Amino acid sequence: LSSALAAGAPALPIAAADPQAQVGTSSPSPASLPTMSEAAQPSQRSPGAPKYDDICFSPRRLGSRKQNVVDVAKIFHATRLEWVYVDEGDVSELEQLGELGITFGLGIQGHDTPEEKKGPVGFKAKPEYFTEGRALDIEGNQNEIGLGSIHDPAYDEVEKRWFRLLGQLGAKRIQKDDADWQYRDWDFNPHALTQFNAYLAANVPPETRETLGIGDPATFDLKTYVQKYTKENPIPPEFQKLWEDFRLETLRGHYKKQRQWAEEFMGPGIEFTANHGSFIQSTPTTDWSDWPISELQPSGTYFGIGNPWSLYAKVQKFRAMGKALVVTLGSADTMENKTMIALTYAMGSHMLCPWDVYLKNDLPRYIPDPALYSDVYDFINRWGKTYLAGYEEAFVVGNGITHPLAAQGQAPLQIEDPADSVYAFVRAKPGKPNDPVVIHLVNWNKDARANVGVTLDPERFFPGRGLKLSLLRPDQEPKILSDGWLARVEVPAPDPWSILIAEPASSKGPQVWAAEIETEDFRFFDKRTAVLHSRTLGTEIHYTTDGKEPTQKSPRYAEPVELSDTTTLRARAFANGKASPLSAFQFTKLATNSLNPAPAVTPGLECELREGIKLSYDNHAKWEQGTYEFKKATTSVTETIALPPESPKSFFALNFTGLLDVPADGLYTFFVQADEECRVFIDDKLVVNQSGRILPPDIGMTEMQGRCLLSQGLHKLRVEYIEVAGDHTLDVQWQGPGFAKQPIPAENLKH
Repeated sequence: LSSALAAGAPALPIAAADPQAQVGTSSPSPASLPTMSEAAQPSQRSPGAPKYDDICFSPRRLGSRKQNVVDVAKIFHATRLEWVYVDEGDVSELEQLGELGITFGLGIQGHDTPEEKKGPVGFKAKPEYFTEGRALDIEGNQNEIGLGSIHDPAYDEVEKRWFRLLGQLGAKRIQKDDADWQYRDWDFNPHALTQFNAYLAANVPPETRETLGIGDPATFDLKTYVQKYTKENPIPPEFQKLWEDFRLETLRGHYKKQRQWAEEFMGPGIEFTANHGSFIQSTPTTDWSDWPISELQPSGTYFGIGNPWSLYAKVQKFRAMGKALVVTLGSADTMENKTMIALTYAMGSHMLCPWDVYLKNDLPRYIPDPALYSDVYDFINRWGKTYLAGYEEAFVVGNGITHPLAAQGQAPLQIEDPADSVYAFVRAKPGKPNDPVVIHLVNWNKDARANVGVTLDPERFFPGRGLKLSLLRPDQEPKILSDGWLARVEVPAPDPWSILIAEPASSKGPQVWAAEIETEDFRFFDKRTAVLHSRTLGTEIHYTTDGKEPTQKSPRYAEPVELSDTTTLRARAFANGKASPLSAFQFTKLATNSLNPAPAVTPGLECELREGIKLSYDNHAKWEQGTYEFKKATTSVTETIALPPESPKSFFALNFTGLLDVPADGLYTFFVQADEECRVFIDDKLVVNQSGRILPPDIGMTEMQGRCLLSQGLHKLRVEYIEVAGDHTLDVQWQGPGFAKQPIPAENLKH
């Protein structure tokens, strides 16, 4: 089978360039290529980080709820509390949770206001603790969320009380919310003003102070300085940078004090977590915290990277830093939540159980029915100790992700997925060549339900030993798919998650590998050619197309098989008096799908340029349901799918509409690289959906692909593109029968 998807091209089998060279034989993988246990490397995560089989639960607050928190924790099989705000009145619930074996990661709540609570956790009778040491605005008032001032000694005393209380309640970890806010915003607390003036005197040369209009640091008045600037005449960025550097230096000193307080009141080894936004950029909190909790938004939203390729980039970045990653997802969609749970575990990460979740658009704060997720968490609880604990990444394949082994042409696994929506995460135990290898299959498209073909290179799993392949799915008993010398299996489309377990075959000694196939697609319009081979050298392959099982009396495979009707091709390899397992391949003949009758056409596509886009942030603007407003729209005809010279630098959208002239029947792959978002439709069917990657810029460009089986003739084509701000790029290419990846030629674009 083709390793195309692993290398960034189509995943379905591609016909061999020299079919005769493939007949009856196949060479094993070079011995120099790494096995999965060799490719998997130990992580360097901190001792207190979640283990791969942990289940992280965040009720955010204990106390009165419509549902008992302890009962909900049982439904989720929770092993850890993370980011939970508690009070001294919560002791009973904490004791019950502790009896379940749950460890506590409790939060320091530093920004409630007196109106929200009577006092900080554990100090109900002292509301002044929510006013002591607060950050102040230019009028001398607390801001609306009451952040503490890291410059004020009174705030240090408040936080010490927190650490003392959380130690008494048995916290093993500390979560700090909104940590980064404290160095970006202005703080007019008198202690901040005094310390800033001292910072200016010690760190800013007189000539710089003169250029920026600071004057004598001893008499400098930050309030007066800020008030003289307006939106039209903004504060000089050099001065803004001075303020942020000063605040950052103070913040890092405050973090150091927090670790000292944690050791004093809670004991050694306390780890800190801090929440990050959806984005990947490193921040002071990234450097300070032992590992982050990242708040994601649903895929396709302006602030979201809740999709496989962006989330994978984020997990890899933190792994390189030696940090675990836990995420939350602000989605009310049950299947989207389940898919993200599956993705995080498949990547060696975690998602906080979807119960108390920050949701936009005035949705309820928490998910009312945790039992909706009992199948997924029962699955994790049942199999986690066996197939999650101790497993590290060995290989990944999926649309938008290129693993280093694939980039080097060393992919150990290929998938056949017509929708390009299934991701395979191969995980193994480092240095444990006899332990099972775990292949997580996660389906990103809830509407795609076709079977998925998975082909393993046996020499990269258990050299010379055959394969036993078993399938695990939520709410179902394990199923053995094969046990012996079969390298390719078909599995039901993950819904959204299934796990393929690879182990050494039960049978001993040399056997005969089953026949495998190379073909462009298992669907066709007119005719289809199939090439057969076996991984065992010197075999004879016999096949049938009449429904019977092949024997050595069946037709012998000597040249590619040509099929012209819906057919099940069955094959078996024979060598040294032994027969391989049976292989069966289902081919389906389709009706042509080009426009009939073909309309009259003229060259080029219609291109609509919409300028002055306005996004509705409250609604998380996205293609499906976002709010877009435009000041201007113009229409032209273009010969290429590209950004027109007259397009502005930001805040615009393009719609290309027309017809695609397909030169021959076959499988066509469409490739998109875009900044920000792009979608490609063929015959009104979404083929490529590159969304959810508007920000951050440091994700980098991601190439997405999608495939269509198209008959010769005209097909409806629509390409939608949106640019918000920053760099803007649009690159749409295709690949098809007889030609390599290239921009779509002008002669194939009509309207």
